[in-house]
Amino acid sequence: AALRSLTRPPHAAKQPTHAPGAAARWFSGQATPNAASQAGGSKGGTKLKVGAAGAAVLAMGYGLAGYGFYDRFKSKGDSGEPGDSEAIVNWSGTHGCTPVKLHEPETVEEVETLVRKCHEQGRRLRPVGNALSPNGIALSDDEMISLSMMDKVVGVNRWKRQVTVQPGCSVGRLCAELRKHGLVLQNLASIAEQQVGGFLQIGAHGTGAAIPPVESQIVEMKVMTPGEGLVTVTRESDPEAFRMLQCGLGMFGVVCEVTIQCVPAHKLLEKTFTLTKEEVEARHADLIRNHKHIRYHWIPYTDAVVVTTCDDLTAWNKLGFGVKAAKSKYTEEERLGPLRALALEGGARKAEDLAGLSFADLRTMLLESSPLDVNHVRRVNEAEAEFWRRSEGHRVGYSDEILQFDCGGQQWVLEMAAPAGTLAKPSYADVDYVKELLEEIELREIPAPGPIEQRWTASSESVLSPAASEDPSEVFSWIGIIMYLPLADVGMRAKVTEAFRGYAATMRSVLEGLDAQEHWAKIEIPREGEAADEMVARVARRYPVEKVKQAKRRFDPKNILGSNLLD
Repeated sequence: AALRSLTRPPHAAKQPTHAPGAAARWFSGQATPNAASQAGGSKGGTKLKVGAAGAAVLAMGYGLAGYGFYDRFKSKGDSGEPGDSEAIVNWSGTHGCTPVKLHEPETVEEVETLVRKCHEQGRRLRPVGNALSPNGIALSDDEMISLSMMDKVVGVNRWKRQVTVQPGCSVGRLCAELRKHGLVLQNLASIAEQQVGGFLQIGAHGTGAAIPPVESQIVEMKVMTPGEGLVTVTRESDPEAFRMLQCGLGMFGVVCEVTIQCVPAHKLLEKTFTLTKEEVEARHADLIRNHKHIRYHWIPYTDAVVVTTCDDLTAWNKLGFGVKAAKSKYTEEERLGPLRALALEGGARKAEDLAGLSFADLRTMLLESSPLDVNHVRRVNEAEAEFWRRSEGHRVGYSDEILQFDCGGQQWVLEMAAPAGTLAKPSYADVDYVKELLEEIELREIPAPGPIEQRWTASSESVLSPAASEDPSEVFSWIGIIMYLPLADVGMRAKVTEAFRGYAATMRSVLEGLDAQEHWAKIEIPREGEAADEMVARVARRYPVEKVKQAKRRFDPKNILGSNLLD
Protein backbone atom coordinates (compact mmCIF):
# COMPACT_ATOMS: atom_id res chain seq x y z
CA ALA A 1 0.00 0.00 0.00
CA ALA A 2 1.11 3.53 -0.67
CA LEU A 3 1.09 5.39 2.63
CA ARG A 4 1.74 8.95 3.71
CA SER A 5 2.02 10.36 7.20
CA LEU A 6 0.74 13.75 8.27
CA THR A 7 2.34 15.64 11.12
CA ARG A 8 -0.66 17.96 10.82
CA PRO A 9 -3.36 18.58 8.24
CA PRO A 10 -1.72 19.98 5.06
CA HIS A 11 -2.78 23.62 5.43
CA ALA A 12 -1.78 23.77 9.08
CA ALA A 13 1.88 23.29 8.22
CA LYS A 14 1.93 26.98 7.32
CA GLN A 15 0.82 28.00 10.79
CA PRO A 16 3.14 28.72 13.73
CA THR A 17 3.29 25.90 16.22
CA HIS A 18 3.00 26.66 19.92
CA ALA A 19 5.78 25.06 21.94
CA PRO A 20 4.61 24.51 25.52
CA GLY A 21 7.32 24.72 28.11
CA ALA A 22 9.60 27.13 26.25
CA ALA A 23 9.03 29.94 28.71
CA ALA A 24 8.88 27.81 31.85
CA ARG A 25 11.77 28.04 34.24
CA TRP A 26 12.80 26.10 37.32
CA PHE A 27 13.11 27.77 40.71
CA SER A 28 14.87 25.02 42.63
CA GLY A 29 18.19 25.02 40.82
CA GLN A 30 17.47 21.79 38.96
CA ALA A 31 15.60 20.77 35.85
CA THR A 32 12.86 18.96 37.72
CA PRO A 33 10.52 17.40 35.16
CA ASN A 34 6.79 17.84 35.13
CA ALA A 35 5.45 14.78 36.94
CA ALA A 36 2.61 14.11 34.58
CA SER A 37 4.49 14.78 31.35
CA GLN A 38 7.39 12.56 32.27
CA ALA A 39 5.14 9.87 33.70
CA GLY A 40 3.29 9.82 30.40
CA GLY A 41 6.03 8.26 28.34
CA SER A 42 8.89 9.01 26.00
CA LYS A 43 9.55 12.09 23.94
CA GLY A 44 6.37 12.86 22.03
CA GLY A 45 5.53 14.80 18.94
CA THR A 46 7.62 12.71 16.56
CA LYS A 47 5.61 11.28 13.71
CA LEU A 48 6.46 7.74 12.67
CA LYS A 49 6.74 7.13 8.97
CA VAL A 50 4.54 4.15 8.35
CA GLY A 51 5.11 2.07 5.25
CA ALA A 52 3.51 -1.06 3.88
CA ALA A 53 4.23 -2.83 7.16
CA GLY A 54 2.00 -0.31 8.88
CA ALA A 55 -0.89 -1.21 6.63
CA ALA A 56 -0.33 -4.88 7.39
CA VAL A 57 -0.33 -4.21 11.13
CA LEU A 58 -3.55 -2.21 10.88
CA ALA A 59 -5.14 -4.99 8.87
CA MET A 60 -4.35 -7.33 11.76
CA GLY A 61 -6.12 -4.99 14.16
CA TYR A 62 -3.11 -3.35 15.78
CA GLY A 63 -2.26 -0.13 13.96
CA LEU A 64 1.21 1.36 13.93
CA ALA A 65 0.45 5.07 13.97
CA GLY A 66 2.64 7.75 15.46
CA TYR A 67 1.90 10.15 18.29
CA GLY A 68 0.08 13.39 17.72
CA PHE A 69 -2.07 13.22 14.62
CA TYR A 70 -3.76 10.61 12.52
CA ASP A 71 -2.00 8.64 9.81
CA ARG A 72 -3.69 8.25 6.46
CA PHE A 73 -3.03 5.82 3.66
CA LYS A 74 -4.68 4.77 0.42
CA SER A 75 -7.56 2.40 0.90
CA LYS A 76 -10.80 2.50 -1.02
CA GLY A 77 -12.94 4.98 -2.89
CA ASP A 78 -16.64 5.67 -3.29
CA SER A 79 -16.99 2.46 -5.24
CA GLY A 80 -15.24 0.47 -2.54
CA GLU A 81 -12.37 -0.32 -4.92
CA PRO A 82 -8.85 -0.06 -3.47
CA GLY A 83 -6.63 2.90 -4.21
CA ASP A 84 -9.05 5.83 -4.48
CA SER A 85 -9.41 7.10 -0.93
CA GLU A 86 -7.62 6.88 2.41
CA ALA A 87 -7.69 5.01 5.68
CA ILE A 88 -7.23 6.70 9.04
CA VAL A 89 -5.55 5.35 12.17
CA ASN A 90 -5.80 7.04 15.56
CA TRP A 91 -2.66 8.22 17.34
CA SER A 92 -2.27 5.15 19.53
CA GLY A 93 -2.63 2.81 16.58
CA THR A 94 -5.43 1.00 18.40
CA HIS A 95 -8.29 1.84 16.04
CA GLY A 96 -8.56 2.49 12.32
CA CYS A 97 -11.14 2.86 9.60
CA THR A 98 -11.40 2.92 5.82
CA PRO A 99 -13.95 5.64 5.09
CA VAL A 100 -15.69 5.74 1.75
CA LYS A 101 -14.62 9.36 1.55
CA LEU A 102 -12.94 11.97 3.76
CA HIS A 103 -14.40 15.44 3.14
CA GLU A 104 -12.33 18.53 4.04
CA PRO A 105 -14.56 21.60 3.53
CA GLU A 106 -13.13 25.10 3.77
CA THR A 107 -16.31 27.11 4.36
CA VAL A 108 -19.57 26.92 6.29
CA GLU A 109 -21.39 26.85 2.96
CA GLU A 110 -19.51 23.73 1.91
CA VAL A 111 -20.36 22.08 5.24
CA GLU A 112 -24.02 23.01 4.75
CA THR A 113 -24.12 21.53 1.24
CA LEU A 114 -22.46 18.30 2.35
CA VAL A 115 -24.64 17.81 5.44
CA ARG A 116 -27.81 18.56 3.49
CA LYS A 117 -26.96 16.06 0.72
CA CYS A 118 -26.03 13.36 3.21
CA HIS A 119 -29.29 13.97 5.08
CA GLU A 120 -31.39 13.86 1.92
CA GLN A 121 -29.70 10.69 0.67
CA GLY A 122 -29.40 8.99 4.07
CA ARG A 123 -25.58 8.83 3.86
CA ARG A 124 -23.71 8.46 7.13
CA LEU A 125 -21.20 11.21 7.98
CA ARG A 126 -18.93 11.40 11.06
CA PRO A 127 -17.00 14.55 12.10
CA VAL A 128 -13.34 13.96 12.98
CA GLY A 129 -10.69 16.21 14.53
CA ASN A 130 -7.12 14.97 14.82
CA ALA A 131 -8.29 11.44 15.70
CA LEU A 132 -6.60 11.61 19.09
CA SER A 133 -9.33 9.73 20.98
CA PRO A 134 -7.94 6.41 22.23
CA ASN A 135 -11.16 4.58 21.29
CA GLY A 136 -11.44 6.15 17.82
CA ILE A 137 -14.91 7.51 18.60
CA ALA A 138 -14.84 9.74 15.49
CA LEU A 139 -13.80 7.00 13.08
CA SER A 140 -16.20 5.48 10.57
CA ASP A 141 -16.11 3.26 7.50
CA ASP A 142 -18.82 5.45 5.98
CA GLU A 143 -18.12 9.07 5.04
CA MET A 144 -16.20 11.40 7.34
CA ILE A 145 -15.82 15.15 7.56
CA SER A 146 -12.64 16.83 8.80
CA LEU A 147 -12.83 20.51 9.79
CA SER A 148 -9.04 20.92 9.65
CA MET A 149 -9.32 23.44 6.81
CA MET A 150 -11.59 25.61 8.95
CA ASP A 151 -9.04 26.67 11.54
CA LYS A 152 -9.31 30.46 11.81
CA VAL A 153 -9.39 32.47 15.02
CA VAL A 154 -12.33 34.61 13.96
CA GLY A 155 -12.04 37.28 16.63
CA VAL A 156 -11.01 38.13 20.18
CA ASN A 157 -13.05 40.40 22.46
CA ARG A 158 -10.62 41.52 25.13
CA TRP A 159 -13.30 43.36 27.12
CA LYS A 160 -15.59 40.35 27.39
CA ARG A 161 -12.57 38.02 27.52
CA GLN A 162 -14.06 35.88 24.78
CA VAL A 163 -12.68 34.30 21.61
CA THR A 164 -14.58 33.10 18.55
CA VAL A 165 -12.82 30.32 16.68
CA GLN A 166 -13.44 27.71 14.01
CA PRO A 167 -13.34 24.04 15.09
CA GLY A 168 -10.24 23.02 13.11
CA CYS A 169 -7.88 25.32 15.01
CA SER A 170 -5.58 23.42 17.37
CA VAL A 171 -5.82 24.17 21.08
CA GLY A 172 -2.09 24.95 21.16
CA ARG A 173 -2.33 27.52 18.37
CA LEU A 174 -5.44 29.07 19.93
CA CYS A 175 -3.56 29.51 23.21
CA ALA A 176 -0.66 31.14 21.38
CA GLU A 177 -3.07 33.59 19.72
CA LEU A 178 -4.84 34.33 23.00
CA ARG A 179 -1.49 35.08 24.66
CA LYS A 180 -1.11 38.08 22.33
CA HIS A 181 -4.29 39.49 23.86
CA GLY A 182 -3.43 38.68 27.47
CA LEU A 183 -5.95 35.83 27.65
CA VAL A 184 -5.97 32.05 28.10
CA LEU A 185 -8.50 29.22 28.32
CA GLN A 186 -9.71 28.61 31.88
CA ASN A 187 -8.79 24.93 31.87
CA LEU A 188 -6.97 22.66 29.47
CA ALA A 189 -6.65 18.98 28.76
CA SER A 190 -3.19 17.51 28.40
CA ILE A 191 -2.81 17.51 24.61
CA ALA A 192 -2.23 20.78 22.73
CA GLU A 193 -2.68 19.09 19.34
CA GLN A 194 -6.42 18.58 19.88
CA GLN A 195 -8.62 20.54 17.53
CA VAL A 196 -10.99 22.92 19.28
CA GLY A 197 -14.05 21.08 17.95
CA GLY A 198 -12.97 17.74 19.37
CA PHE A 199 -11.65 19.36 22.55
CA LEU A 200 -15.10 20.76 23.35
CA GLN A 201 -17.29 17.96 21.98
CA ILE A 202 -15.63 14.94 23.61
CA GLY A 203 -15.72 15.88 27.29
CA ALA A 204 -12.11 16.96 27.87
CA HIS A 205 -11.66 18.09 31.44
CA GLY A 206 -8.22 19.09 32.73
CA THR A 207 -8.00 19.26 36.51
CA GLY A 208 -9.14 21.48 39.35
CA ALA A 209 -11.89 20.60 41.81
CA ALA A 210 -13.47 24.05 41.52
CA ILE A 211 -13.20 24.22 37.70
CA PRO A 212 -15.73 22.47 35.45
CA PRO A 213 -14.83 20.43 32.33
CA VAL A 214 -13.94 22.44 29.23
CA GLU A 215 -17.37 22.39 27.54
CA SER A 216 -18.55 24.73 30.31
CA GLN A 217 -16.35 27.45 28.80
CA ILE A 218 -18.62 27.63 25.73
CA VAL A 219 -20.67 30.84 25.35
CA GLU A 220 -22.16 30.28 21.89
CA MET A 221 -22.11 27.52 19.29
CA LYS A 222 -22.92 27.48 15.59
CA VAL A 223 -23.74 23.91 14.59
CA MET A 224 -24.72 22.57 11.18
CA THR A 225 -27.46 20.04 11.85
CA PRO A 226 -29.12 17.69 9.35
CA GLY A 227 -32.60 18.45 10.71
CA GLU A 228 -32.58 22.23 11.15
CA GLY A 229 -29.58 23.45 9.16
CA LEU A 230 -27.28 25.96 10.84
CA VAL A 231 -28.39 26.62 14.41
CA THR A 232 -26.89 29.12 16.83
CA VAL A 233 -27.38 28.20 20.48
CA THR A 234 -26.56 29.95 23.76
CA ARG A 235 -27.52 29.37 27.38
CA GLU A 236 -30.10 32.14 27.04
CA SER A 237 -31.57 31.44 23.60
CA ASP A 238 -32.21 27.70 23.94
CA PRO A 239 -30.94 26.36 27.27
CA GLU A 240 -32.03 22.77 26.70
CA ALA A 241 -30.45 22.48 23.24
CA PHE A 242 -27.32 24.29 24.45
CA ARG A 243 -26.78 21.84 27.28
CA MET A 244 -27.28 18.91 24.90
CA LEU A 245 -24.94 20.22 22.19
CA GLN A 246 -22.13 21.38 24.52
CA CYS A 247 -20.65 17.89 24.82
CA GLY A 248 -22.47 16.56 21.78
CA LEU A 249 -19.94 13.96 20.58
CA GLY A 250 -20.55 15.11 17.00
CA MET A 251 -23.83 13.20 16.87
CA PHE A 252 -26.27 16.14 16.65
CA GLY A 253 -24.46 18.33 14.15
CA VAL A 254 -21.12 19.55 12.82
CA VAL A 255 -19.68 22.37 14.91
CA CYS A 256 -18.77 25.26 12.58
CA GLU A 257 -17.87 28.02 15.04
CA VAL A 258 -17.72 28.47 18.79
CA THR A 259 -17.30 31.38 21.19
CA ILE A 260 -15.38 30.53 24.35
CA GLN A 261 -15.13 32.38 27.66
CA CYS A 262 -11.49 33.01 28.59
CA VAL A 263 -9.62 34.30 31.64
CA PRO A 264 -6.64 36.64 31.94
CA ALA A 265 -3.34 35.00 31.01
CA HIS A 266 -1.48 34.02 34.15
CA LYS A 267 1.49 32.06 35.42
CA LEU A 268 1.29 29.03 37.65
CA LEU A 269 3.63 27.74 40.32
CA GLU A 270 3.77 23.98 39.90
CA LYS A 271 5.05 21.79 42.74
CA THR A 272 5.80 18.07 42.45
CA PHE A 273 6.36 15.88 45.51
CA THR A 274 5.73 12.33 46.71
CA LEU A 275 3.53 11.11 49.54
CA THR A 276 2.67 7.71 50.92
CA LYS A 277 -0.84 6.32 50.54
CA GLU A 278 -1.51 7.02 54.21
CA GLU A 279 -0.30 10.62 53.86
CA VAL A 280 -2.52 11.18 50.83
CA GLU A 281 -5.55 9.96 52.75
CA ALA A 282 -4.74 12.22 55.69
CA ARG A 283 -4.19 15.32 53.54
CA HIS A 284 -6.62 14.71 50.68
CA ALA A 285 -9.37 17.15 51.69
CA ASP A 286 -6.91 20.01 52.16
CA LEU A 287 -5.08 19.18 48.92
CA ILE A 288 -8.13 19.38 46.67
CA ARG A 289 -9.54 22.42 48.51
CA ASN A 290 -6.38 24.48 48.68
CA HIS A 291 -4.93 24.01 45.18
CA LYS A 292 -6.31 25.38 41.94
CA HIS A 293 -5.13 22.36 39.93
CA ILE A 294 -4.04 19.02 41.37
CA ARG A 295 -3.43 15.46 40.26
CA TYR A 296 -2.19 12.27 41.88
CA HIS A 297 -0.11 9.63 40.14
CA TRP A 298 -0.38 6.39 42.11
CA ILE A 299 2.38 3.90 41.25
CA PRO A 300 1.23 0.26 41.50
CA TYR A 301 3.23 -2.17 43.66
CA THR A 302 4.71 0.75 45.63
CA ASP A 303 3.60 3.03 48.46
CA ALA A 304 4.41 6.15 46.40
CA VAL A 305 1.93 8.72 45.15
CA VAL A 306 3.35 11.53 43.02
CA VAL A 307 1.39 14.71 43.73
CA THR A 308 1.43 17.70 41.38
CA THR A 309 -0.20 20.98 42.43
CA CYS A 310 -0.54 24.17 40.39
CA ASP A 311 -1.53 27.55 41.80
CA ASP A 312 -1.49 31.14 40.59
CA LEU A 313 1.95 32.71 40.93
CA THR A 314 1.65 35.52 43.46
CA ALA A 315 3.71 38.62 44.17
CA TRP A 316 4.87 36.90 47.36
CA ASN A 317 6.11 33.93 45.31
CA LYS A 318 8.09 36.30 43.10
CA LEU A 319 9.78 37.65 46.22
CA GLY A 320 10.72 34.11 47.21
CA PHE A 321 7.98 33.32 49.72
CA GLY A 322 6.38 29.90 49.34
CA VAL A 323 9.12 28.87 46.95
CA LYS A 324 11.84 26.69 48.36
CA ALA A 325 15.02 27.78 46.63
CA ALA A 326 17.34 25.10 48.01
CA LYS A 327 19.16 23.12 45.36
CA SER A 328 18.35 19.44 45.09
CA LYS A 329 20.83 17.11 46.70
CA TYR A 330 20.56 14.80 43.68
CA THR A 331 22.22 15.31 40.34
CA GLU A 332 20.44 14.32 37.12
CA GLU A 333 22.56 11.16 36.95
CA GLU A 334 21.69 10.24 40.53
CA ARG A 335 17.98 10.79 39.94
CA LEU A 336 18.05 8.49 36.90
CA GLY A 337 20.28 5.99 38.71
CA PRO A 338 17.58 3.43 39.69
CA LEU A 339 16.30 3.17 36.12
CA ARG A 340 19.77 3.05 34.58
CA ALA A 341 20.84 0.32 36.99
CA LEU A 342 17.83 -1.77 36.00
CA ALA A 343 18.53 -1.19 32.31
CA LEU A 344 22.13 -2.36 32.68
CA GLU A 345 21.28 -5.61 34.42
CA GLY A 346 22.23 -8.71 32.48
CA GLY A 347 24.96 -7.00 30.50
CA ALA A 348 22.95 -6.65 27.28
CA ARG A 349 23.38 -2.87 27.37
CA LYS A 350 26.37 -0.69 28.10
CA ALA A 351 26.36 2.62 29.97
CA GLU A 352 27.08 4.51 26.76
CA ASP A 353 23.90 3.07 25.25
CA LEU A 354 21.90 4.99 27.85
CA ALA A 355 23.63 8.34 27.36
CA GLY A 356 21.16 11.16 26.86
CA LEU A 357 18.07 9.07 27.64
CA SER A 358 15.49 10.78 29.83
CA PHE A 359 13.39 9.18 32.54
CA ALA A 360 10.59 8.59 30.05
CA ASP A 361 12.96 7.07 27.50
CA LEU A 362 14.41 4.71 30.09
CA ARG A 363 11.03 3.64 31.40
CA THR A 364 9.76 2.98 27.89
CA MET A 365 12.85 0.89 27.13
CA LEU A 366 12.42 -1.11 30.31
CA LEU A 367 8.70 -1.78 29.87
CA GLU A 368 9.01 -2.74 26.21
CA SER A 369 11.42 -5.54 27.08
CA SER A 370 8.87 -7.48 29.21
CA PRO A 371 5.56 -5.56 29.45
CA LEU A 372 3.60 -8.51 30.88
CA ASP A 373 6.16 -9.89 33.34
CA VAL A 374 4.66 -8.88 36.69
CA ASN A 375 7.94 -9.04 38.60
CA HIS A 376 9.69 -6.97 35.93
CA VAL A 377 6.91 -4.34 35.86
CA ARG A 378 7.01 -4.20 39.65
CA ARG A 379 10.74 -3.46 39.58
CA VAL A 380 10.28 -0.77 36.93
CA ASN A 381 7.57 0.82 39.09
CA GLU A 382 9.84 0.74 42.13
CA ALA A 383 12.59 2.44 40.13
CA GLU A 384 10.08 5.04 38.94
CA ALA A 385 8.94 5.73 42.50
CA GLU A 386 12.52 6.28 43.62
CA PHE A 387 13.12 8.58 40.65
CA TRP A 388 10.26 10.80 41.79
CA ARG A 389 11.42 10.80 45.40
CA ARG A 390 14.70 12.23 44.11
CA SER A 391 12.97 14.68 41.77
CA GLU A 392 10.82 16.81 44.04
CA GLY A 393 10.82 20.42 42.95
CA HIS A 394 8.84 23.19 41.32
CA ARG A 395 8.68 25.33 38.23
CA VAL A 396 6.89 28.42 36.94
CA GLY A 397 5.27 28.92 33.55
CA TYR A 398 2.18 30.24 31.82
CA SER A 399 -0.86 28.11 32.58
CA ASP A 400 -1.15 26.69 29.04
CA GLU A 401 2.48 25.57 29.21
CA ILE A 402 2.11 23.96 32.63
CA LEU A 403 -1.27 22.26 32.16
CA GLN A 404 -0.60 20.74 28.74
CA PHE A 405 1.88 17.89 28.59
CA ASP A 406 3.08 14.98 26.50
CA CYS A 407 0.92 11.91 27.12
CA GLY A 408 3.60 9.61 25.78
CA GLY A 409 3.62 6.91 23.16
CA GLN A 410 1.06 4.39 22.06
CA GLN A 411 -1.07 3.02 24.83
CA TRP A 412 -4.33 1.51 25.97
CA VAL A 413 -6.13 3.71 28.48
CA LEU A 414 -9.38 3.70 30.41
CA GLU A 415 -10.60 6.69 32.38
CA MET A 416 -13.74 6.88 34.47
CA ALA A 417 -15.40 9.78 36.28
CA ALA A 418 -17.02 9.20 39.66
CA PRO A 419 -18.80 11.54 42.12
CA ALA A 420 -16.51 12.51 44.98
CA GLY A 421 -18.69 14.59 47.29
CA THR A 422 -18.18 18.34 47.52
CA LEU A 423 -15.26 20.57 48.44
CA ALA A 424 -16.99 21.28 51.75
CA LYS A 425 -17.45 17.56 52.38
CA PRO A 426 -15.31 15.24 50.21
CA SER A 427 -16.68 11.70 50.19
CA TYR A 428 -13.25 10.02 50.06
CA ALA A 429 -14.90 7.31 47.94
CA ASP A 430 -12.53 8.16 45.10
CA VAL A 431 -9.41 7.74 47.23
CA ASP A 432 -10.74 4.53 48.77
CA TYR A 433 -11.50 3.26 45.27
CA VAL A 434 -7.93 3.73 44.03
CA LYS A 435 -6.54 2.05 47.13
CA GLU A 436 -8.87 -0.90 46.54
CA LEU A 437 -7.87 -1.04 42.87
CA LEU A 438 -4.21 -1.15 43.87
CA GLU A 439 -4.97 -4.05 46.21
CA GLU A 440 -6.77 -5.91 43.41
CA ILE A 441 -3.82 -5.32 41.08
CA GLU A 442 -1.49 -7.01 43.57
CA LEU A 443 -3.95 -9.79 44.40
CA ARG A 444 -4.52 -10.64 40.72
CA GLU A 445 -0.88 -9.93 39.79
CA ILE A 446 -1.82 -7.59 36.98
CA PRO A 447 1.27 -6.20 35.17
CA ALA A 448 0.11 -2.62 35.76
CA PRO A 449 2.70 0.06 35.03
CA GLY A 450 2.58 3.52 36.54
CA PRO A 451 0.75 5.67 36.82
CA ILE A 452 -2.86 5.38 37.85
CA GLU A 453 -3.76 9.02 37.28
CA GLN A 454 -6.37 10.80 39.39
CA ARG A 455 -7.71 14.29 38.71
CA TRP A 456 -10.75 16.32 39.80
CA THR A 457 -13.20 18.80 38.31
CA ALA A 458 -16.36 20.54 39.33
CA SER A 459 -19.60 19.26 37.84
CA SER A 460 -20.75 20.09 34.31
CA GLU A 461 -24.04 21.55 33.14
CA SER A 462 -23.75 19.57 29.90
CA VAL A 463 -26.24 16.70 29.67
CA LEU A 464 -23.74 14.24 28.18
CA SER A 465 -20.71 15.06 30.29
CA PRO A 466 -19.54 12.16 32.50
CA ALA A 467 -19.45 14.85 35.21
CA ALA A 468 -23.02 16.03 34.55
CA SER A 469 -24.87 17.10 37.69
CA GLU A 470 -27.65 19.44 38.69
CA ASP A 471 -25.64 20.27 41.81
CA PRO A 472 -22.95 22.88 40.96
CA SER A 473 -21.13 22.12 44.22
CA GLU A 474 -20.55 18.45 43.34
CA VAL A 475 -16.99 17.35 42.63
CA PHE A 476 -16.01 14.55 40.25
CA SER A 477 -12.85 12.45 40.32
CA TRP A 478 -11.38 11.26 37.01
CA ILE A 479 -9.35 8.06 37.38
CA GLY A 480 -7.29 6.57 34.56
CA ILE A 481 -5.28 3.38 34.03
CA ILE A 482 -2.77 2.64 31.29
CA MET A 483 -0.73 -0.03 29.54
CA TYR A 484 1.94 0.92 27.01
CA LEU A 485 2.08 -0.73 23.59
CA PRO A 486 5.35 -1.85 21.98
CA LEU A 487 5.78 -0.03 18.68
CA ALA A 488 6.85 -2.81 16.34
CA ASP A 489 6.14 -6.18 17.98
CA VAL A 490 2.70 -7.06 16.61
CA GLY A 491 2.41 -10.25 18.63
CA MET A 492 3.24 -8.54 21.90
CA ARG A 493 0.82 -5.71 21.10
CA ALA A 494 -1.92 -8.33 20.82
CA LYS A 495 -0.95 -9.83 24.18
CA VAL A 496 -0.82 -6.41 25.88
CA THR A 497 -4.23 -5.63 24.39
CA GLU A 498 -5.68 -8.81 25.86
CA ALA A 499 -4.06 -8.12 29.23
CA PHE A 500 -5.47 -4.59 29.26
CA ARG A 501 -8.97 -5.91 28.69
CA GLY A 502 -8.64 -7.86 31.93
CA TYR A 503 -7.18 -4.84 33.72
CA ALA A 504 -10.06 -2.66 32.52
CA ALA A 505 -12.61 -5.26 33.66
CA THR A 506 -11.02 -5.18 37.12
CA MET A 507 -11.26 -1.40 37.21
CA ARG A 508 -14.95 -1.46 36.31
CA SER A 509 -15.74 -4.17 38.86
CA VAL A 510 -14.07 -2.26 41.68
CA LEU A 511 -15.97 0.90 40.68
CA GLU A 512 -19.32 -0.91 40.83
CA GLY A 513 -21.77 1.09 42.90
CA LEU A 514 -19.97 4.44 42.60
CA ASP A 515 -22.10 5.66 39.67
CA ALA A 516 -18.88 5.95 37.65
CA GLN A 517 -18.90 6.48 33.90
CA GLU A 518 -16.23 6.10 31.23
CA HIS A 519 -14.75 9.13 29.47
CA TRP A 520 -16.36 9.25 26.02
CA ALA A 521 -12.99 9.14 24.26
CA LYS A 522 -11.95 6.01 26.19
CA ILE A 523 -15.06 3.88 26.38
CA GLU A 524 -14.60 0.51 24.66
CA ILE A 525 -17.37 -1.98 23.98
CA PRO A 526 -16.43 -5.32 25.60
CA ARG A 527 -16.44 -8.34 23.30
CA GLU A 528 -18.46 -10.46 25.73
CA GLY A 529 -22.21 -10.02 25.26
CA GLU A 530 -23.01 -9.87 28.96
CA ALA A 531 -20.33 -7.26 29.67
CA ALA A 532 -21.44 -5.22 26.65
CA ASP A 533 -25.04 -5.31 27.87
CA GLU A 534 -23.95 -4.12 31.30
CA MET A 535 -22.04 -1.21 29.74
CA VAL A 536 -25.13 -0.16 27.78
CA ALA A 537 -27.21 -0.41 30.94
CA ARG A 538 -24.67 1.70 32.86
CA VAL A 539 -24.80 4.41 30.19
CA ALA A 540 -28.61 4.33 30.32
CA ARG A 541 -28.53 4.75 34.11
CA ARG A 542 -26.12 7.68 33.91
CA TYR A 543 -27.65 9.74 31.09
CA PRO A 544 -31.23 10.83 30.19
CA VAL A 545 -31.53 8.58 27.15
CA GLU A 546 -35.05 9.72 26.22
CA LYS A 547 -33.95 13.36 26.13
CA VAL A 548 -31.01 12.38 23.94
CA LYS A 549 -33.38 10.58 21.57
CA GLN A 550 -35.62 13.65 21.43
CA ALA A 551 -32.65 15.84 20.54
CA LYS A 552 -31.63 13.33 17.87
CA ARG A 553 -35.12 13.44 16.35
CA ARG A 554 -34.91 17.23 16.23
CA PHE A 555 -31.38 17.75 14.96
CA ASP A 556 -30.51 14.47 13.20
CA PRO A 557 -33.77 12.59 12.48
CA LYS A 558 -32.12 10.09 10.10
CA ASN A 559 -29.16 9.48 12.45
CA ILE A 560 -26.61 10.17 9.70
CA LEU A 561 -24.13 11.42 12.34
CA GLY A 562 -24.32 8.25 14.42
CA SER A 563 -21.81 5.42 14.60
CA ASN A 564 -21.74 1.81 15.74
CA LEU A 565 -20.19 2.86 19.06
CA LEU A 566 -22.60 5.72 19.74
CA ASP A 567 -25.66 3.82 18.55
